[in-house]
Amino acid sequence: MLRRSIAVLDSFRLKGHPFGKKEAGRWIRRAMKYCAPDPVIQQEGLNSSSWRLRRLHLCNVLLGHLFAEHIGSVFHSLEDLELHDCTCQNIHSIASHSLKKLVLKNCNLSKLSEITSPTLKTLILDGGWFRNASPLVILAPVIAYLHLALDAVYFGYGISLNEMPCLAKAFIHTRGRGSTYNRVESKFSGNLLKLVCGVSNVESLELKGFGRMVFGEGSTPFQEFKNLRNLLLDNCVLTDDFQILGLFLQNSRNLEKLTLQHCKFSNASKKKKGDQQPSKPTSSQCQSLDVQCKNLKLTEIIYKDGNVRQLVKLLRRISEKVPKNYIKVTKVD
Repeated sequence: MLRRSIAVLDSFRLKGHPFGKKEAGRWIRRAMKYCAPDPVIQQEGLNSSSWRLRRLHLCNVLLGHLFAEHIGSVFHSLEDLELHDCTCQNIHSIASHSLKKLVLKNCNLSKLSEITSPTLKTLILDGGWFRNASPLVILAPVIAYLHLALDAVYFGYGISLNEMPCLAKAFIHTRGRGSTYNRVESKFSGNLLKLVCGVSNVESLELKGFGRMVFGEGSTPFQEFKNLRNLLLDNCVLTDDFQILGLFLQNSRNLEKLTLQHCKFSNASKKKKGDQQPSKPTSSQCQSLDVQCKNLKLTEIIYKDGNVRQLVKLLRRISEKVPKNYIKVTKVD
């Protein structure tokens, strides 16, 4: 692997063997180590140690702090970075002034505590884990698409987002949450409310796997989603208190379409150890909701099996407050 041949490339992909991450990592380190001045690059007005690389996709590679340093100091043209199943050792931050797309999928993020980029427009964080006893801070003000798939055990301290005024679409998936309500999951649930409020400027929002404990923890005030047009709740638990849906109905005045996909609903719940006794949604509770989404035109309920009559009945109780709303029920195989 010659340094010169890589430095002048527009894109580079390397997929290592799952049991050969160290060897693949050595290849990358060797290429970065011998990054010497390149006269061709100098003629184009770039730093003598800069690489032309715009797209870099790595899979099953062991990466260290030197790689993170090169992202900001050497890869000045890098716009698309994807790391799949990589082990990132001693990488505390990822910072770039050129990145437009960053994908971290099933990576061992270890000590990663911050992602910073004034140019980043797409961020996908899918799975993986890190050990920091503090939130992962994301400072990327021009993000337009945000995809977060988080595990309660590995992201118990949550993610902290800065303001994202350009956010068009966000997807937040909570997974790996067991039936046992423990301290780690409780902390994760409390931080989810802060995370959701961090995307309050979004136009289209999809939440997947949210349970009834999410919005019952902490004292973080729910934000107004003034730009939200489309809301999709997928595999969410609409049990006990109507709260997750009610919060959006009360704080999304421009909402036009609501989709409830494979969501569970029941008027009764069993009290679990460590939980507070849940309250049942009643007609009076629905009538007391200060529904603000007067322009809601379509509510689609998509289900595979089970009884959705209770959910339809619940939505009809607020129909007077959303006169334009049409309820569509779709059963899928």
